[in-house]
This record gives sequence, C-alpha cells and structure tokens, in this order.
Amino acid sequence: MIKKLRKKLNGDVHLKEVLKGSSLSFILKMSGMALSYLLIVVISKYYGSKGVGFYNLLYQSLVVVGINLALGINISVLRYVGQFNTDIEKVKLRKLYKNYISLIAPISIFVCVILYLSSNFFANIIHIDKEFLFSLKALLFVVPLYTINQISVEFIRGLKKVAISEFLRSITIPLFLIIGLSVFARNYDIELIVYILAIAILFNSIISSITIWKNLRKIKVEVVQFTKRELLSTSIPIMWSNIASSLLVALPIFCIGYFFSEEFAGKYSVIFKISQLITIILFVINTMTAPKFSELFWADKHFELNKIVNQTSKILFYVGLSTSIIIISFAHQILCFFGKEYTDIKIELALLVLAQFINVSCGSVGVILNMTGNQKTYRNILLITFIFHVISCLILIKYFSIFGAAISILISYSILNITSAIVIYKKYRIQTFHIPFIKKI
Repeated sequence: MIKKLRKKLNGDVHLKEVLKGSSLSFILKMSGMALSYLLIVVISKYYGSKGVGFYNLLYQSLVVVGINLALGINISVLRYVGQFNTDIEKVKLRKLYKNYISLIAPISIFVCVILYLSSNFFANIIHIDKEFLFSLKALLFVVPLYTINQISVEFIRGLKKVAISEFLRSITIPLFLIIGLSVFARNYDIELIVYILAIAILFNSIISSITIWKNLRKIKVEVVQFTKRELLSTSIPIMWSNIASSLLVALPIFCIGYFFSEEFAGKYSVIFKISQLITIILFVINTMTAPKFSELFWADKHFELNKIVNQTSKILFYVGLSTSIIIISFAHQILCFFGKEYTDIKIELALLVLAQFINVSCGSVGVILNMTGNQKTYRNILLITFIFHVISCLILIKYFSIFGAAISILISYSILNITSAIVIYKKYRIQTFHIPFIKKI
C-alpha cells in the first residue's frame, strides 16, 4: 500500500507539492493552535474568564480593523504572486511589493489617527469601559504594522516559504503572550496583554520584511507595467469579502460582550476556538493550494486544477469528519481542561462543531473563487450571508445568549459554503465537496 501511494505521488507532481508543503504547514498550525489553547489557560489562570473575554474582544478588534485596512490585498497578493512567480514575470514581484506598501502604509496610519482621536466619542455611545478603551487606543499604534504584516505573510506564502509564513501567522503571537504573561502577570494588570501583543507584532514585521527583501534582491530590476489601479481593481471586491468574513467570526463575540458580559464572551470564544480544530486541515490545505490554484487556472490547466480539487476534497471530508466525532465524543473532558465553568455549554460546542464540519466538507470554496478571478462573486455571497448573520446575531444572542450565537454561526456557515460550492460547480464543473460511497457528480 505504501509503495502504491509513493508511486501515485511520484506520478502527480501537483498533489506531491501540496502534500509536502501541507505536512509542514500542519505541524506549524497544530503547534500554533496548541499555543493558543495554552494561552487561554494562562490568561484564565491569572485573570479568569473575564480575562479570556477581554483578550478575545481585544484581539478580534485588532483583526477586524487590521484586516479591513488591508483593502483585500492580503488575499489578492496570493493570486498575483502565484501568477508572477515564473521566470518570465518574476520581475513584477518587486512592483507588487512596492505597490502594496505605498498604498497601505499611509492609509492605515491616517485611519488609526482618526480612530484614536474619535475613540472617546464612540466609547460613550457603545458604553466601552475605561480599561478596555485604554487597551484599544494603545493597540492602534501597531495596527499599521499588523496590517502590512498580514499582507507580507501572504506574499511569503505565495513564494512557497511555508515555514516562515506559518511561523509568523500562528506561532509568534501566542508564544510571546504565554512567555510574557508567565513572567510578568503576577505584578501587572490585564493591560499587560496589549504591550506584549504590540511587541509580537513588531517582531513579526521585522522578520517578514527581512524575508521578502532577501527574496526580492535576487530579482533583477526592470521597468514593468503593473499599476496600483490594477492591484486595487482585484483587491477592492476582496476587501468587502474580508470585512464580511472577519465580522462573521467577531460579531458573536462583540454581541455577547454587549448584551451580557466579558465572562460570557470568554466562554463563547473558548468553544469557538475548540471547534476551529476541525478547520486546521482546511487552513493547511488552503495554505498550499491557493498559489497552486492560481498557477493552474491562469495557465489554462483546468484538468489538473479539477484533479487537485477532487483529491484535496476527500482529505478535507474524512479528516474533518473524524475530528468532529472526536470533539463531540470527548466534549466534557475537553471543556474541563479549560475549567469547570465551561462544562455547561456542550450543546453549543456541538452546534459549532457541525458548522465547522460543513465549512470543511464543502472544500476550499473561497480560495478557488478568489484565485480564479471570481472575487466579486464571492464578495456578493459573503455580503448576503453577513446581512443574515447580523440580523440573526442581534435577535438570537439577545434572547438565547451563547446558544443563539452557535445557531447563527451554523446557519451562516451553511449558506456561505453550500452556495459557493454550487456556484463553482455550475461555472467550472468542479466539485469541491466529497460525497462518500457515491461517484463524483
């Protein structure tokens, strides 16, 4: 069987490349996830469930602001690096890097200054307490670095530097926080989290910049035609997708914190993070396939593209299914690891697990649409889903708390992923989902 598998991999260069890169990405992603769970335990130890809620509200605020300020370039850069990473067009990579830095740096700095100056006004409207407001204002100083770094990480990923990309994405922030809190938390208040977070973001920015510079200096300097307008024409539709997708995750946490308390927000964030164990395989596969999808599609190699999508969909289905069964079967034990106060939300955890399984089993739908030039289509699907999600969160969370948030996520994820899978199949006859015991449609 091993010989048969080895023979198959040697005969399929695209699958071999994806699996080789995915194994490394999987190890790093798993390490990052383990660190993020350990971080929750450390925060809970020193600051309780309120501290967990405080951190997740703060971090989700950083993600929402930072990712949205990227103007969608954090996704489109993957397509362009995959498209330009050839002997003929490699010279355009320099121009791509220069364009996004010169666009994002002044815009993000300007927006953060405006947000800082108007923060007290908005805090009075939505009743943010002084402790959390101070942390938000302090975090604004590093948001431009965070935003540029999110794009740079994707640039590095497009260059197939998986180890560095995944290390900066998944490892550094939880690692810095765990070490910093373990050493200093006994002597400092909860605002310590902000300062350690800022140091981790600065570290990431330095490493990503050095990595890109080392790769770009090998490319000869030429005058090429790749304008900021061209970059933005692809990125702006993705920007709206980014806004919708980031708020899709963050909105339940914000609503629970607003309607109830930081403790409730902390409990929800724990079970949501547990449910994300299922999506590790999707994230890992997407890490390697995004530039590969772009490369094959724009080279008109549609047979190879269809083949690699079908192969990865099987992996996603079976790994997602087995992980879901394990989490649901051992839900009580897993929740006890974080504290007995979390054991009363097993049903909510099961609903989130189901939502994530649907997400995984539908395949790499968002990546395929974005990498094949269908970013506007994906944007429209996401925006429709997001409108429904906002309405359902405001109603269900107000009356049913964490249970309402889990229901909203389940329905929203189903709408988003199933609709996207249908669109891809109708347009390209590519089946992104795997149905066991039934031949491909």
